[in-house]
Amino acid sequence: MKRVSDVLAVVIPRGSPGEREEGLETARRHLRGARVEEAQIIRMDVPSSRGQGAPPSGMPDQHGVFRHDLVEIVPLLQSSSLFGQKQGLLLVDAHNLLSAESQALAEMLGALDPSAVAVAIVAERLPKDLSKKVKEIGKVKSVRQMWESQVHGWLDRQSREKGLRMSYQSRAALVQRFGTDRSALRRALEQLQGENRPITAAMIIERFRNRPDQPVFRILDEILAGNTEAALRRLGDYLANARSSDGRPYILLGTLESDLRLRLIASQAHDREHFRRMEEEGVFSRMLESAPGPLDEKAETRLRSTAKSRVRSSQRRHDRIWNQRRPLTSVSGRQQVWAAERALSLVVEADRTLKLFPVPLHQPVLERTVVELCGVYQGFARGRRR
Repeated sequence: MKRVSDVLAVVIPRGSPGEREEGLETARRHLRGARVEEAQIIRMDVPSSRGQGAPPSGMPDQHGVFRHDLVEIVPLLQSSSLFGQKQGLLLVDAHNLLSAESQALAEMLGALDPSAVAVAIVAERLPKDLSKKVKEIGKVKSVRQMWESQVHGWLDRQSREKGLRMSYQSRAALVQRFGTDRSALRRALEQLQGENRPITAAMIIERFRNRPDQPVFRILDEILAGNTEAALRRLGDYLANARSSDGRPYILLGTLESDLRLRLIASQAHDREHFRRMEEEGVFSRMLESAPGPLDEKAETRLRSTAKSRVRSSQRRHDRIWNQRRPLTSVSGRQQVWAAERALSLVVEADRTLKLFPVPLHQPVLERTVVELCGVYQGFARGRRR
């Protein structure tokens, strides 16, 4: 069969954030190289198949094979080129495909119109039938975990390609700071490209004194603006700095839940002062629920004063949310409420999943949640795309 070069599968190691990010970037480079514009790349994350039964047999076409989250694969892969615009499918976590789904996908890839669609698949392992089809018509690449013994050779090749003059000591300083995280090392080299002098270990230590960390609100800003790739990049940096004891995934979900609650209140408030009073009542009610037993009038007054102080201490945050709100109207109200409920259900579902699954699966779960939130958030809040 004729090879279709616009189909690529990237196999990544399990539980390696750096290699996962490297695999995703490899997939995107492939799509860009296939002349797919960034706006035409459609990312789909395959949900976990744990606890899912096989789809019903005997369906008339592939539409009945794929789960609800993946059903859009069918029209995308069966589309024809319109006005010369080529589309790209980025299918992430394809190892979660059900057997019938992977078989149907393999069949559609065999009939793919390479002038209309390019495909990039990222998976920890490829289902057998899908692997066979991709090898037959396209390419399979593996992003392997890099070990300490390999990282200096890799850094030497990368630095030469980028025109950087680096000694062994400067490469060792990079390794000491970033370990074998290929994605982080590549970003560090890109930041150093502007230097027109030899790179020393002292320069590395000074410039990368701290691993680029991302405050939670930066991730939230990108979600609000619908900047999917920037949100995922910031999420990767945020999780790369996580320690087992700091509960970062849950902090992120808690921040998202709090932000959603405030935005819903803002959309219903008549004015800024009404918004502030509604939030004060909400904070007071939550504090009252957690109070140890019934309170006398004096204690309740102190509690209400504390609630007011907490709200006023976050005045800048409240002002930003008020300015970004989309007021509920008779025309758009139902759609806004649906968008907010969908966003909240995504956060709740992610929280439940994190508690059931081991730590290596937390990043894929959060990535999928962030991708979906980027598409939902703008239904009830305004953000500025950068």
